Amino acid sequence: MTKIITINENAMIEIIPANYRLRYKIKTRNKQTKWNRGEYFPNLKSLAKEYLNNAPQHTTQTIESFGKLIEVIKTAEANLSKAIEKINQ
Repeated sequence: MTKIITINENAMIEIIPANYRLRYKIKTRNKQTKWNRGEYFPNLKSLAKEYLNNAPQHTTQTIESFGKLIEVIKTAEANLSKAIEKINQ
């Protein structure tokens, strides 16, 4: 059974038996949005590392300064923490 946990409006965790999948919303060539297939991870630790490393790349905000970059990463960390709390409930 698959369970979906939303991280934010552009990312979600799909829980599949014995695996986790990180999925991002992407724009197609036709300017439509869809969810990509995503990568599989054996545990939440590796998924969290990947999500936080790629948070600046997938943000909808413009990153104009180092301070803004830190803000984006802190927001991603807070969103991920909330999502993990939902998984553990």
